[in-house]
Amino acid sequence: MNAMKAKVNIGIIMVLAATAACDVMVFSCNFGGGAAEDQINDGGGSQIGDNGHADPDAGIGDTGADAQPFDAAVDAGTPDVGMDAGTHVDAGPTHGFLSVQGQQIVDEHGVPVTLRGLHVGSWLSIETWISGIGPGWSEIYTSMLAMVPDPDARLRLKNRVLNEVDLGSPTAEADFLRICGEELGDTGLCQEIVDYWKTHPPVQDERGISTVLQTRFGQSGMMDLRDAYRRAWVSEDDFRVIAAAGGVNLLRIPFWWALLEEDGNPYSYSERGFSHLDNALDWCARHGFYCVLDLHGAPGGQNDTQHSGEIGRNELWVNAEFQNRTVELLREVAGRYRDRPEVAGYDLLNEPMGAPSMAALFTLYGRIYEAIRSVDERHIVIVEDGYMGLDKMPDPATLGV
Repeated sequence: MNAMKAKVNIGIIMVLAATAACDVMVFSCNFGGGAAEDQINDGGGSQIGDNGHADPDAGIGDTGADAQPFDAAVDAGTPDVGMDAGTHVDAGPTHGFLSVQGQQIVDEHGVPVTLRGLHVGSWLSIETWISGIGPGWSEIYTSMLAMVPDPDARLRLKNRVLNEVDLGSPTAEADFLRICGEELGDTGLCQEIVDYWKTHPPVQDERGISTVLQTRFGQSGMMDLRDAYRRAWVSEDDFRVIAAAGGVNLLRIPFWWALLEEDGNPYSYSERGFSHLDNALDWCARHGFYCVLDLHGAPGGQNDTQHSGEIGRNELWVNAEFQNRTVELLREVAGRYRDRPEVAGYDLLNEPMGAPSMAALFTLYGRIYEAIRSVDERHIVIVEDGYMGLDKMPDPATLGV
């Protein structure tokens, strides 16, 4: 990370509250004398420092934006809140490229720019709870336990499993068998339930969607169906409606790594996948939005939750090849979009709470940062703390920026 250039731009976003109801992010990134404003997040974070304000009427979202700049101070001052839809905000890409100047995000003329926006969820990185593709946990267990004949025992078992078993844990099967045995006294039936679960898994994440579609329709059919979903879930009309509503000048665009690359063909990038990001940027340009390009799920997974694309995996931190692919993927993205002023910045990893330590997280951040700077020296780079705390992040002065 010593090769980082002092002149480059790295931005800051911070987690301010945690609630899950709909997929909206509301925030401002004007850090001069008044504030990292209200941003809402469903990732389980908490307010950090005095950098912002959780406005319960502002909106709820899976922003994952617990982020810290390499070169911006943490204390942003007293929050400035209360902007409703329709209130004036700075226009979008008409300001040209954004950069960081001290504690402020500024336009090409050095004028501070307030960013306030939405997270475009479950489009290029599907989260089944948002799109309704997969069942909820209650429905999963109802189906899973249907073979239990006694309805009272079935309900007791369901409630205990909901409260006591983490399906993303490596001990999930053993935990279930133990609880099932305690409730039913029939280990044979308990094993039958587990075997059924293994052969009839519910769709819970991006990987599961692709697997089911490919099994039924083949690789080509799977890709066609996924493209049809993407065209239907979000279109330019949505950008137009948001612009007409007013009060917003930023859209966060999350994407899963497999939109652009296949496991069987690493380091070869899909024009078909990039066409969706191209559309997002074109629509932002036409309708006056900046956008943050957010790697929501990295190869191997940066956490073990479904929103990384592969529930229960979290292998990015222990697999050098996955790390190399993540670095090169973001280098490719930055090289492609380096001349697009509507890109406010790159959010390197969404909610990387699977990182074993802040040191491991920033080691990878440093590699990604240098890869991006090798092809793009203008756009802001956004990093997140993985819910370890902004106070645990390195001092910018030690990073050579």
